[in-house]
Amino acid sequence: MKIGILGSGDVGKTLANGFIKYDFEVMIGTRDNKLDDVKNSGINSGA
Repeated sequence: MKIGILGSGDVGKTLANGFIKYDFEVMIGTRDNKLDDVKNSGINSGA
């Protein structure tokens, strides 16, 4: 199943990691200019 999460803060990252743990495909939407921080956190992200 594909999951989209809006927001790359602590809650968004926690949710993404939880879904990834159970083999869901996760994409995070963010307006934060520090997208590299999200990419380097091990979470799949899309801008």
